[in-house]
Amino acid sequence: MNRIEQYFKDNSLSPLPDDELLSLFSGVAEFMTPDHIIAYVERAKRFDTQPVHVSDENFIHSVVYWYCLRADLRTMPAFFQAGQKLGLTNDDCNTLLVNLADACKYDFRHGEEFISLATAIFSGLIERDQRLDVTAFQAFLLIAKEDGEITRALRVVKLCMNTGLSIEQSADIVKRLYEAPGIVGYTLMHFYDEIDALRANAVEPALLYDALKAMIDLDISPKRFTQFLQIAAAKSPLPQAGILGRFLQIAKDFKPEEKGEAILLATLESITPQGVDSPKPVTDYFPEIPGNKLILGCLPYRLSKSLEEGLTDLKQLMEEEYTQGVWVFDQQSETWYSMGGRTQNSMNRVRHEFYPYDISSLSSTPIIVKTNPEQSEILIAPDRRNLEFPKLEKRLTGFLTAMPSGADLGMIAELQKASTRKVPITGLIVSSQGVTEFSVPDDASVIAEIAPNLRGIKGQVISELDQANAVREFGTNGNSPEFVRFMKDKLISLLPPGFVIAFHTFKGYGNYLQRQSEPGFTA
Repeated sequence: MNRIEQYFKDNSLSPLPDDELLSLFSGVAEFMTPDHIIAYVERAKRFDTQPVHVSDENFIHSVVYWYCLRADLRTMPAFFQAGQKLGLTNDDCNTLLVNLADACKYDFRHGEEFISLATAIFSGLIERDQRLDVTAFQAFLLIAKEDGEITRALRVVKLCMNTGLSIEQSADIVKRLYEAPGIVGYTLMHFYDEIDALRANAVEPALLYDALKAMIDLDISPKRFTQFLQIAAAKSPLPQAGILGRFLQIAKDFKPEEKGEAILLATLESITPQGVDSPKPVTDYFPEIPGNKLILGCLPYRLSKSLEEGLTDLKQLMEEEYTQGVWVFDQQSETWYSMGGRTQNSMNRVRHEFYPYDISSLSSTPIIVKTNPEQSEILIAPDRRNLEFPKLEKRLTGFLTAMPSGADLGMIAELQKASTRKVPITGLIVSSQGVTEFSVPDDASVIAEIAPNLRGIKGQVISELDQANAVREFGTNGNSPEFVRFMKDKLISLLPPGFVIAFHTFKGYGNYLQRQSEPGFTA
């Protein structure tokens, strides 16, 4: 019996480690001595007083003891590796692990999510070639523990850093949120929902930091603030930095007792010309942003990379995020233009809303690319109770998420309307199933007629499906490109001429792009 097993036995911790748990202990032995492991278990054992009942996707039930500890151990190697890249010693990392476990005020939460968030913060520092002040980070954890919102506090720090703020600026924002009026948990939750929308910005970190401090001090709701920025970015001739600079200047001119809403309205009035409808120049409307990956955000931006590279980024966003995004890709310059905007989710309906722009000024052959996030598929899934074979639910959800929606057709129509010249538009949808390419008729009246009825047409395709035969032919486990194509063909047969839909797996679309680049290629 090794020292760790002896510790469990001597302290009456039950059950004793099984083979899997012992293997997980071995997996961190490179970074943690037995004393380190025992010190962590001593702090974290309070999260594992009861077993956890787990069901997999096949509804096979199991009872797992030491569930939280197992989850913690699985995430620790990445934490230590990131710490080493920051220049931290293993002792530093082990001390921070104990600090993270201690920072949880309540016993019903466990450390794994803290460890993952801390690892993400470390990764952000590494990307910026910055270092971690361990003492300052420990002081931040103590402040966060006081209100019991350590998870949300860490998320806010991570998301603030994603916008370009330093870890010190990010931690100060959290401190200010703690001191602001209201219930801390709700304050943090509302803030990180909105700060995430500002990831894509072309503003110096110091300016954004000052603007966020002013937002908190003026008691402006984060949602109202991001809405203000989104409107101003679309309607004002000023660049994003100019908008925030004007907001801060006007805030100084107002009396302390005046409401933040009045400051936002005064700022919008001062930067939005009346009676002027000239479009904002492309380079101002879509500023370049730092970094080399496509990201989600409510503000428009542009980034240069190939179609294939961009689709790789969007596949990752589709898998990890819960909101949609829309981009315009110009093949000639290999430039991606994010339209910004916000996703509105409701049961059985997901819609991404943004301000339209003249896409004919972006490309003579624009490709409109949209992500349908995997995590939101439940919102469009058919009701299992209405299916003869409920196991087909995943197959049918895959079909629905891969196909253009009525909102997508409406989006194309709006962009056509906003264009000053006629350009051929190709649509791409990135979903969990693959890449769907589609085009629509030139006649806007046909699109206008089909868009509000497309949901019902898809419902007709599903209702006419021979479900028993579909189960036999396509099965029910995993993705089935064949099923999506089968259902797509049924859908096309019910649409007017001019609607074209082609479905590809991710690998298949990559091969298709490769063939397109070869001499003599014909579709």
